Amino acid sequence: MLAVSCSCLSYAVCDLYDWTAGVEHENSVLHTVRQYTEENALEAAASLKEMNKDYVCWLEMEDHSVSLPVVQGDDDAYYLNHAFDNSESGQGTPFFSHDACMNDRIKIIYGHHVYYDSSAMFSPLLQLE
Repeated sequence: MLAVSCSCLSYAVCDLYDWTAGVEHENSVLHTVRQYTEENALEAAASLKEMNKDYVCWLEMEDHSVSLPVVQGDDDAYYLNHAFDNSESGQGTPFFSHDACMNDRIKIIYGHHVYYDSSAMFSPLLQLE
């Protein structure tokens, strides 16, 4: 029983470490992208497209609680677990469905609500309730 408990605890610690490392990486990627767009606003769209061919637009709320790039790829599942720089990420990247048309009047942006990190992805949208 003790061995099973230790094994479960060890797994939980490793999982927490992996999650924390993933969040730190995602925050680093987003910080770099945000910093670049602020410094080079006029060239940002073209440069973001160079960084990620699937880049479509930037999603930003007036209070800056959400400020993220939005992508549209061929595989909707891909950006559920990949960061903007295409590295693996548990937080993913906000995206339009692969078959969404940019001329549509209403567009749905998909992404994660990460309940255990209030600053992650769309979690700040809870403040709108």
